Amino acid sequence: MPSMFKKILCAIDFDRNSMAALDFAGSLAKQNNAFLHGLHVVSVPMGGLGYPGEPYKRLGQVEQQNLQTLLNAHVPAEVRCESMVRVGKPAEQIVTAADELEVDLIVMATHDRGDVSRAIFGSVAESVLRTSHRPVLTVKLGSLSAALAPGTL
Repeated sequence: MPSMFKKILCAIDFDRNSMAALDFAGSLAKQNNAFLHGLHVVSVPMGGLGYPGEPYKRLGQVEQQNLQTLLNAHVPAEVRCESMVRVGKPAEQIVTAADELEVDLIVMATHDRGDVSRAIFGSVAESVLRTSHRPVLTVKLGSLSAALAPGTL
């Protein structure tokens, strides 16, 4: 049976939810002999307006090391993978990276926030689902199920 996915992008924000997504993405990459791109986005407040960029670049370098350590610990050894860190709005950077890398699938966690929290903070996963033209698989912590965006395969 041919592999369904050749390139997978997993968005990681270092919380427990994204660890579940990374574990799922690693297993999926192993099953499909796919290349796994681990992506962390350093979020810039208010789109960076008036904020100097240098501290975010330095933070990105630290996060790059943390992400690589995480990939080494969570991704099966036989899976080819790389880490990448971007600075900006998370949803935009995830969709842009997926397009640039021409991935077959985006894997990310859903945080299961309530309606009030979502209204105030927004939902990165929801925004990626709405704006990406690529399949998006969301993983919910504590659940073995994952939801694939309708009509994407």
